[in-house]
Amino acid sequence: MTTEMTITRDADDGWSDFANDYSETLTRGDLLKCSKGHWLLGQERLPEGTKLVATGAAAAWIKWGLDENGKQKPVDEKIRKKGQPMPDRVDLDDPEAQIPGLDGKPRYAWQNTRYIYFVDPETAATCTFSTATWEGRRAAIALGDQITTMRTARPGVSPIVELHSAPYQNKFGMQMKPVLKVVGWVGGRTADPKQLKALPKNADMDDACPF
Repeated sequence: MTTEMTITRDADDGWSDFANDYSETLTRGDLLKCSKGHWLLGQERLPEGTKLVATGAAAAWIKWGLDENGKQKPVDEKIRKKGQPMPDRVDLDDPEAQIPGLDGKPRYAWQNTRYIYFVDPETAATCTFSTATWEGRRAAIALGDQITTMRTARPGVSPIVELHSAPYQNKFGMQMKPVLKVVGWVGGRTADPKQLKALPKNADMDDACPF
């Protein structure tokens, strides 16, 4: 005897609640980082030029401390509220607290940190690029500026981003910085023609997906 199962898909089947749980955390999926010019997803090294779709961002002050083994770990956070400026460090709890930096010298325990949420366009797997370096924050801010400009013409659009790195000089010598190169756009809708006047003439309006 054969038993057939009928699956009825409700408008609300519970998956949206699971997705909402993600929206309440600062990190989603595996951590993505750029270390010495190499992009790492967890322990996996990604090829130069890997393409991901940027789906969101967050900013926060993260306070670092030491665990019982002397390893650094996050112990507190102050997330920037939507539509409000980033608070100054001096306005945080215990703003002068310090811990050892990577060079062994003391640094402030509170670190100004940016998070960018990416999705793999082939698998829909999510990951989070987290950076507290000056160059990393500059890359994140520049990406945000591009997105805001493009959304003048196409509200809701998301960028296809290639992961690269580039050398730069600082007081410690030659270093490598992350580069988030926009190579295309997905989603969104066309805005009112009157709004297009605010879009720079050199803005990329090509929505072809290159992968």
